[in-house]
Amino acid sequence: MLFLKKNNVTNIYMVKEISLRDLRKLVSKLNKSDRIEGVYSRTNPKTKAQLMTEVEKKGYIIDHEKKQLRPRVQMMRRKVIKLN
Repeated sequence: MLFLKKNNVTNIYMVKEISLRDLRKLVSKLNKSDRIEGVYSRTNPKTKAQLMTEVEKKGYIIDHEKKQLRPRVQMMRRKVIKLN
């Protein structure tokens, strides 16, 4: 569920970052769809920062608001990966 918080200082709505659990789900879907190996495995768990840098190295952008991974360059073989 997406929560928007209102920042009282600047009156800007801030989006809550994606959780580690949801990020792991997206990465596992990424591994299945694009057959990218080595981003995440249960035997070798990584922190949230490590996962985010690995996903960005593979050419995907993490969209925290929509909870999805978007390819940096849109191609036929790279699709948008959604959580639900």
